[in-house]
Amino acid sequence: MSVVSHLKRIFEEILPFSTFLCRAHEKWCLVNKSDDILQEEKFKKYSKIDIEKLKERLVEERERASSMDEKTFKLTLSLSIALAILGSTSITLTKFILHPYANKLFIILISISIFFFTISGFIAINSVKTLPMYGRGTEMILTGSDKSQKYLAEYLAKNEEINQIRHLRNESAYQSLRNGFILFIGAIILFVYSLVWDVFQDCGFE
Repeated sequence: MSVVSHLKRIFEEILPFSTFLCRAHEKWCLVNKSDDILQEEKFKKYSKIDIEKLKERLVEERERASSMDEKTFKLTLSLSIALAILGSTSITLTKFILHPYANKLFIILISISIFFFTISGFIAINSVKTLPMYGRGTEMILTGSDKSQKYLAEYLAKNEEINQIRHLRNESAYQSLRNGFILFIGAIILFVYSLVWDVFQDCGFE
């Protein structure tokens, strides 16, 4: 990988929500092209798939969408809220950190970790927002009766792209949660180290 690719990867790991916003926008633009989506290189062969197989894949993608929404909302949101509250209450520990620089660093680490927890929770809340699922209800029945592989292929392609948005959302929420947790653990280590250092100082050790 080139230096630019490495830097881009590092940036995505540090600020995962920025990647989610950019790539999700790209996916939306592609889906909104409507019929043109089958002109994309990765979808050109979809209209050649057997109609029964297309129906199976549509069901699979809808089930996958529901699973991702549920997973994001229940797990990520609950963890984000719990850790954000924990981080906020940890600010009270600053009165036990006597060294001014360690005190300021602790506050900075906790504050940034709370920021990441909040961002993760905000992304998770977005899973409540209903994203479209194509090929459902009467329209799919009529399309199936007409044996129109083109429309089913288009529905499948759109569902896959929408589910990519869901996947990006999940990854961004989890990575933001991870970053916040790492910073929180770093702050706790600093707190413990500061207490131990103060005890050594009180005992006359340099």
